[in-house]
Amino acid sequence: MKKNRCYPKYTYLVFYIISTILLIFSAGPIFIKTNEGLFIKILWSSSMIVLAIIMILGALIYMQTYEIDGDKITIQHIFGKIEEIKIEDVFAEIVYLDTYFSWTTSIPKKWICLYDKNQYIKKFKFGCSNKKNSHRIQIYYTENNYNKLRKTKIEFVTNTSFVIKHK
Repeated sequence: MKKNRCYPKYTYLVFYIISTILLIFSAGPIFIKTNEGLFIKILWSSSMIVLAIIMILGALIYMQTYEIDGDKITIQHIFGKIEEIKIEDVFAEIVYLDTYFSWTTSIPKKWICLYDKNQYIKKFKFGCSNKKNSHRIQIYYTENNYNKLRKTKIEFVTNTSFVIKHK
């Protein structure tokens, strides 16, 4: 089965753009003549490079994909598997969740939230919130993603308050 993106492209493209800008800034002391000492120039360049690497790692973490393989739905990123749930144990709801476009602004976006029926589940409050071993999966709503999930045995519900088990 083909892998599909869990998150929209902007979630990780922003990290790549910021890392590129930081790498350009790291080269600043080479091209800009200042009265600063060599230590300050090296410190500036090193800190910009470290921040760029952190941004690249953030982008790789947000480049999550999901795959429907037989009776399981799995999400993963470059560093490994994040979550795997049997399709027969999943129910889904389509909701609008605040999704961060930057660290200060959030906009409600449409998400498909998949929850494991057999586990205690805390509902998603924000977009882009997939975490390891949480027994829930979040996929950005597109017609393509929705149609792929509809073809499986996943039960779509409108009110999940009666389905979620509480401790």
